[in-house]
Amino acid sequence: MIPIVQKGDPVLRKIAKEVPIRNIGGPKIAAILGRMKVALDAQADGVALAAPQIGESVRIFIVSERIFDIPEEIENRRVYK
Repeated sequence: MIPIVQKGDPVLRKIAKEVPIRNIGGPKIAAILGRMKVALDAQADGVALAAPQIGESVRIFIVSERIFDIPEEIENRRVYK
């Protein structure tokens, strides 16, 4: 299990580093994304996670597919803007 950093941890107060485009798709970023997915999937009510929440001070976040699991009562309701 990948622990999720809690309030008060210094990593949450740091300015996270930008990920250079050349590093996207590389092994280090892939490893971070893999750990983030494991951590997020372990949370029954989690829908998104930022890298600092697993102790990585980089500007990456993921969104769970769960966000698209719309309950039937909401799905059948019309929304007007």
